[in-house]
Amino acid sequence: MVLTGGSTNNAAFAKQKLIDELLLDVQSIIIGKGISLFAPDDFQLSLKLLEVKKIDSKIIQLHYKVV
Repeated sequence: MVLTGGSTNNAAFAKQKLIDELLLDVQSIIIGKGISLFAPDDFQLSLKLLEVKKIDSKIIQLHYKVV
């Protein structure tokens, strides 16, 4: 299943321990203000890096397993 419902939805799934992997795309741009990946809530995810993939000259993808 892919979770793409926004920060509130992401936090709700994280709090219920329903996320087992994360794929994060990092782009070569710095934004001073943006949309949070997770809304503030009482949870913690410990991650293990599985893979780093270069998508193109401006994007890398980080693949994590939740441990």
